Amino acid sequence: MELVAIDLDGTAMRAGDLISEPVRAAIRAVQDRGMRVMLATGRMVQSAALYSQDLKLEPGPAICYNGAAVAELPAMHFWFRETLPDVAARALVTRLVADDYLVQVYVGLEIWASREDARVRRYVERNHVAAWVRGAAEIVEWPEPPIKVLVQDTSPRLAGLRRELEEEGVPGMRLVESQSDYLEVLAERTGKGRALAHVAGRLQIPRERVMAVGDGENDADMLTFAGLGVAMGQGHPAAKAAADIIAPPVEEDGLAWALQRLLQPSGSSVPGGARA
Repeated sequence: MELVAIDLDGTAMRAGDLISEPVRAAIRAVQDRGMRVMLATGRMVQSAALYSQDLKLEPGPAICYNGAAVAELPAMHFWFRETLPDVAARALVTRLVADDYLVQVYVGLEIWASREDARVRRYVERNHVAAWVRGAAEIVEWPEPPIKVLVQDTSPRLAGLRRELEEEGVPGMRLVESQSDYLEVLAERTGKGRALAHVAGRLQIPRERVMAVGDGENDADMLTFAGLGVAMGQGHPAAKAAADIIAPPVEEDGLAWALQRLLQPSGSSVPGGARA
């Protein structure tokens, strides 16, 4: 393999933002073998930059905002960035706020939140990003269309919202679950898979030489694109269905397991585990 794309939450990172030493060691070992490791996350570019630095990844691209952007790190120079359709996004956000969902709008390098919330505050404090609470009228008065919209609520309520929106249609946009209590709104063709294809093409790496590891529905298209797609053991059914191999769960350092398989003499033997 020449390129390894790894998701953060639920893949590299356990609950509480913990990245274990076995995972860190496996990333170092893979990089020492000359393989490029990159992040592929739903997080914004500033957050990806912090974790890239923490993991001592080589300078290079990272997939952010669930594929809506690819940025060169640590410089945070965008290779590309896709935004939501302006009018449709304004209508959707207005409706979501009126229905009392917690809405986060990603405008440029800022987060606009529909109300004060402890989860938003923790994210902002950990990742040193700019965030503002905006009222119902203010939150749609963005200077440029947002990169994505994140809706947070209980899993059952979000499932109902998703069914409703998909039945009605969301023109120019797509919906994807990144966590059980997160529903993300992205530009229609946006996805980690498309972003990974862009990176591989720009680096002139054939897809057969690309490995991707993830756990969420938002990782499924990335696992499909990669020559070797690995889903985490606790992952979403869509991720598992798209994968070639199922790794142990994140709490059992499944990412380390997946990376260690690259270090085997053949590069293909599987030290335990299961095939999808």
